[in-house]
Amino acid sequence: MKTLLVTLTLIVSLALFPAKAWAHSMWADFQMNEQILEITTVFTNDEELIEPVAVQVFAPTDAEQPWLETSTDENGFFAFEPDPTLEGEWTIYIGRGDHGDILTVPVSNDGIDEWLISQAPFNAPHWWMKQMAIGGVAFSSGLGSVMWSRRRWS
Repeated sequence: MKTLLVTLTLIVSLALFPAKAWAHSMWADFQMNEQILEITTVFTNDEELIEPVAVQVFAPTDAEQPWLETSTDENGFFAFEPDPTLEGEWTIYIGRGDHGDILTVPVSNDGIDEWLISQAPFNAPHWWMKQMAIGGVAFSSGLGSVMWSRRRWS
């Protein structure tokens, strides 16, 4: 009974009193300078980048093979000037690991239409696996502690 009470108290306290999350995500801010799209990548919690971030640019003609693979500078800056003969939606992936941003950049024979640029969240497909692993470790540690204390005190 005592173990059940302790377990329920722990669960209720975790559910009712959540701590502030220290997570952050990466955001790509952009502006036009003539026909060059200038992109600056930052973390959403104002944390500075420590190293350059990978950049992949896909032309509208080939969504599988990158048209350009490069990286930002140490300040998160990257400039993009598309091939004007390749009209359509260009895709720019900026990121590393679970952090990043995706820009869709429409290009016509007039150049980049900055008002139609869209951003999509960076897809980190296995983030939930990490969360499940952490939850499993926490649960099994708690269960192991309860079983150890029962064995020791009985």
